[in-house]
Amino acid sequence: PSMQQLYFNNVGTQFNPDINDVDGDGNVTELIAEQVGTFRNDSALAQGIGIPELKEEESTNFSVGLAADITDNFSLMFNFADGRFQGGAGLYASFFNNDEISLTWQNAYGKVGNWEQGVAYPDGQGRLALEPDNSYMQLKAYGGININAKNRLTADFSWGTMEQDDVFFPYTVNPAIVVPADVPRTSADAPSHKSPRESHRPR
Repeated sequence: PSMQQLYFNNVGTQFNPDINDVDGDGNVTELIAEQVGTFRNDSALAQGIGIPELKEEESTNFSVGLAADITDNFSLMFNFADGRFQGGAGLYASFFNNDEISLTWQNAYGKVGNWEQGVAYPDGQGRLALEPDNSYMQLKAYGGININAKNRLTADFSWGTMEQDDVFFPYTVNPAIVVPADVPRTSADAPSHKSPRESHRPR
């Protein structure tokens, strides 16, 4: 029962025709008073007439879901739930490939001061790296359990990794400029791992 129903009591008087001639006077059309009431299930009156204590309703249901989206962004998720346990696990991945690795343009400025020959217009060029190829992947899982009507325990976990490994450009695109040192490395070789995330929350 709801909270309102659990603590609801009501007593009233009804006047009904005496069809059973309760008072024995032979008049079955007269009205007689009768006491009626609604009483809590755990009241002494209800227990006195043998009404048992109410039991909490229970049900069991199962649901399973599976979803996938396969493009440059890929996600796969499995979910499970019944009346007491809930859980799931999934994978998310993102892949970015840029077919254009750089933007190159002609230097619009003429030779200035002590610029090297071939740096100014029309032979000089500039170059800018564009967004690098990269990838990202994340694993995640969660779970929950209903301990009782008032307490619930939940937990979740996630771990991810990102990677970008495009080749570094030299210091200049202009061969007329002599750079005395090479680029210290050929690529970023830059994986990044997200620390595992764990959490749990009692309720």
